[in-house]
Amino acid sequence: RLVAARRTVTARLGPGIEEPARADGRTAEDVDAALPPFPSILEAGLARLAALPDFPADAPRGALDERSARLLFRSSFVLLDQLSLPAAGAMRHDSYVFSREPSFWFGRLGQHAHEGLVLPMWARLDPAFAVGAVMNFVERVEEDGYLPYNIGPIVTQRLLRTASAPLLCDVGRRTLDVAAAQGEDVAVQRVAVRDACARTLTFFARERDEDGDGLLTWGGIAISESLRDLHNPIWIEVADPELLETVDPNAMLVVELRALAALLEQTGGTQDEADAARARAEEAVVRLQELFVAERGGYFHRDAVGDDFELDGRSLLRADIGGLLPLWADAAPPTARTALVAALGDVDRFGRRFGVPSMPADDASYDPVPSDCCKWDGPTWIPWNHLLVSGLLRSDDVEEHALAARIIDGSVDAVAAQLALHHQFRESYHPDDDASANDSMPNYLWSALVAEMMLEAVGR
Repeated sequence: RLVAARRTVTARLGPGIEEPARADGRTAEDVDAALPPFPSILEAGLARLAALPDFPADAPRGALDERSARLLFRSSFVLLDQLSLPAAGAMRHDSYVFSREPSFWFGRLGQHAHEGLVLPMWARLDPAFAVGAVMNFVERVEEDGYLPYNIGPIVTQRLLRTASAPLLCDVGRRTLDVAAAQGEDVAVQRVAVRDACARTLTFFARERDEDGDGLLTWGGIAISESLRDLHNPIWIEVADPELLETVDPNAMLVVELRALAALLEQTGGTQDEADAARARAEEAVVRLQELFVAERGGYFHRDAVGDDFELDGRSLLRADIGGLLPLWADAAPPTARTALVAALGDVDRFGRRFGVPSMPADDASYDPVPSDCCKWDGPTWIPWNHLLVSGLLRSDDVEEHALAARIIDGSVDAVAAQLALHHQFRESYHPDDDASANDSMPNYLWSALVAEMMLEAVGR
């Protein structure tokens, strides 16, 4: 991994007094002596580019010609490299931040599990790094299964016990599988991921299912824990997510339990243990159907206390992208899946030109302009598009594959337009106008997943 050279910073202590300032105690001479000459750094960078996965020439690429699509693909992996950091402080392994924008202070605090959705892709580029980043999460899972919302070299965000979303089993398993295919020995890490993620599932069952009915809520600072945090019309206009049994954590639960079953099989667990995890996953699928409203053709969040789709006279029958995640989780029975696919392809709702919006276009609060951080009232978010594409591509249905290609085309065009205009990946994108102003967070990690979508589309 190419790490930026660290030169000496001169501190001006007063008139005519200057001293070389080093946080780690090394002298300027120590640092300079350790640095390779510039040509070798350049050569290392070129070698790094040569190691990128082969460009999938037959993948969907929107309106881009092959040269532009290759540049987008390469830039996605370069972005990952730019966001990696060496082990430091409480992080025993190399880690990542989710933005390198100097004005975006929050982006540099450390790792989030949801940004970890990029780690299987990262393992294609640097398997040792990706495995280490997974182990950073594993080593911070507490005895009771609590994994803090954010972990970093210095800062750990655990205010009100806000937790990482339940993603560790799946992200860890997929990352280790890709790394193993690249030649990494991950036997020890698989056992560690298995045990840690099993504890996180115990935490969610205990702490996020207060009424014991098997359907999870978000907790802690629930707006943050839900991931779809700010400008979310349902959280703002109807109810805080901690009051609701929401679709997305319950779809994640299904995926996590299936991933745990796979990890048990990979690590010498008994068949009974793996079968028990799969049985729990199928129970979670059954419970998830309680959130499906057939006459509205979708999954909706409901009041956690009254089990109603209304709270204090306000309707919860409002679609959002979280309600589509049963497609990703392979947790929608045929009738429900048909309804979700129809909604996803409807150009007046979720089937927009530049990716799937976070709220459907027919919602009264739909605002597609990415005018701020963390907007979930309309802008397109590449990671959620990637999850939906993954679910569609696992189907044997030709029409679902065509829909996945359409979403990839739109996502590619949205990301490429911002790269051409501003030379930056963005946190979110305008689903209807790729030339629109974009003031969402720049240099954002998980928009690199557009390249992973291209690879998955051709079966890689």
